[in-house]
Amino acid sequence: MAQYLSVSFEDDLDGTGRLSVRADSAGFSGSSAAYFDVQRLTEFAEALGTYPLPDLHVKIAGGFWSTDAQRLEQEHVAVAVGRWVAGATWACRST
Repeated sequence: MAQYLSVSFEDDLDGTGRLSVRADSAGFSGSSAAYFDVQRLTEFAEALGTYPLPDLHVKIAGGFWSTDAQRLEQEHVAVAVGRWVAGATWACRST
């Protein structure tokens, strides 16, 4: 069985859009989507182009936010790229 991570974006043309993620690995598969601010996605993509990565990892997450927009109460999509273990290879994780 092929292992893959597929990420697609549908622009709503109002400064936001839907980021959809599908993954299949080692017998697990799943998909989800969340809406993001286009500027935030652009900043995430630009950070991925930086070498070495500015932090241990670069992450973007979306879903249902609290009413005061201070915390993510339900995470629907998260994509993080970075180095999690000293000496390990670079990896991409999606939840």
